[in-house]
Amino acid sequence: LIAIAGLSSCVSEDLKYVKDTTEKGRMVLNVSLLEPEATRAEQQVYDFPVIVTKADGTPVASYTTVSAVPASVELPVGVYVVSSHTPGECEKRRTIPYYEGSTSMQILNGITTNVDVVCKMKNSRISINATKLSEVFSSWAITLNDGDDTAMSFSSSDSRREWYYLFDDGVEQLKMNFTGVRAADNNIVKTEVVLKKSNSSTTYGDDTNEFRGGDALVINLTPASENPTTGKIDRINI
Repeated sequence: LIAIAGLSSCVSEDLKYVKDTTEKGRMVLNVSLLEPEATRAEQQVYDFPVIVTKADGTPVASYTTVSAVPASVELPVGVYVVSSHTPGECEKRRTIPYYEGSTSMQILNGITTNVDVVCKMKNSRISINATKLSEVFSSWAITLNDGDDTAMSFSSSDSRREWYYLFDDGVEQLKMNFTGVRAADNNIVKTEVVLKKSNSSTTYGDDTNEFRGGDALVINLTPASENPTTGKIDRINI
């Protein structure tokens, strides 16, 4: 966990309730990441924005980065929600993971409250390992479909074969279609497979069948053995 302490008051001047009340407390914030796997590249939270709202969503304070947050914040007594996330929006497909987290807390009169915001991955890592395919196929292409539309595609000409993908709620399977051109005779080879959460190499350990943030699919593709009838490779191993 990467921890940064600190959060101080940055209350808008138009929030009159802040000025009118005499009952106040202080809050000290810790922002950290929960990595789904320890072997991935270390992430940082220094540039994550921090947002403080009242329980009803009314804005109270915001900071452009965690590193800009002072040591503590004085707030009127009440219930608040503190959140933080990777800078920017979480697009459907990214080259890096996107983290977010929030927690509710209560400020009591004259008391300093420690608040922990743990940010978890919102998207999932999908990686293709297909180096062996060049031994048999002059070109190949893969589509991954998580519903009505193609989620993403990969081909033999792509330099990047790893993306972070944001699954919609309720997705329990990912249909993969492979099409390759056999170098020996230019014939087309096709293979289809359905991938499920149980195929994930890494998860946060939840007990759902749905793909969620923090899941990782590492898809290894290799040529299958020759068909004993035709003497040619007519499928791949996934």
